[in-house]
Amino acid sequence: MMLKRYILLFLVISCCLSCASDEKKRPSASDLEYYKIEKLKGAFPLPRSFVGVSREELSSYSSRFNVEAVQEFLKASENLPQAHFSQVFAPNGFVSVLPAVQRIPIRKEFSTMFVNLIETQAYGVKTGILSYDIVQNKFLSVGQSKAFKLKIRASIEDADVYTTHYLITTPHESLIVIEHSKDEADLQDAIATYMIKNS
Repeated sequence: MMLKRYILLFLVISCCLSCASDEKKRPSASDLEYYKIEKLKGAFPLPRSFVGVSREELSSYSSRFNVEAVQEFLKASENLPQAHFSQVFAPNGFVSVLPAVQRIPIRKEFSTMFVNLIETQAYGVKTGILSYDIVQNKFLSVGQSKAFKLKIRASIEDADVYTTHYLITTPHESLIVIEHSKDEADLQDAIATYMIKNS
């Protein structure tokens, strides 16, 4: 009987420790680089593996990797203040940050409207992306800041490309973040850090 209790206790402790070690940690301040972006009040955090790139560099990268959605986005947002970043070790990872002209109030019930807008604008007939699926659709709330997150996997020339769209609103401002990547990892932890610091 005593042996069974020890085994049970051991299993419970092992399970707790393994769950704790798998838990994803928010990036520490030393893991992030903070970028000042035109028209954005708060500095925007990104992992240190990202570097700033110009619109021209982003256009060049995206055409090399045949990311039509990036090309369409660059055309549509030509006159808006924005900043672009690329991953140093994976030049097919891009991030664009666009401060909104005005603050956009976000409520959870607007989520479907956000998804429909992105699907219509970014994945309509004009873009040539015929096969895609929604991987993640989330409403994030951190402090007084709120965000919609929509991750889409599109098949382009037999390769999967992930695009994650964020619409973020803090008490002071709103911004749009668009992330393109060849894998499913994303910047949600860095976005949460931004939301905390600007609540």
